[in-house]
Amino acid sequence: MAPPVGRLPVGYDANARCSFHSGAPGHNIENCKAFKHVVQDLIDSKAINLAPAPNVVNNPMPQHGGANVNMLEEEAKSVKDVLKLKTPLLEIKECLLKADIFPGCGKGYPGLA
Repeated sequence: MAPPVGRLPVGYDANARCSFHSGAPGHNIENCKAFKHVVQDLIDSKAINLAPAPNVVNNPMPQHGGANVNMLEEEAKSVKDVLKLKTPLLEIKECLLKADIFPGCGKGYPGLA
């Protein structure tokens, strides 16, 4: 329902649409008094908090020191070519038994010496 012609409210803009009022003409959300009151009620009831968050542009974090290496692991038996990778089944069996991954295959299991 449009306001009567000749008696338009102050700040009325026929081209503006308010997303809070589902696109109603006359104002935009920046000038919507109902929206501002709803937001203020939410702030007063502490349902939302608009406290300023830390700003890393105005208050940057302190510079960290140079990079440090805390641990270095080196493996002497690394194989670079996959085709040269051959592991005996007995080694695999021992690793499985040590890790208790496959306990049903004990030393006396037939088929594996």
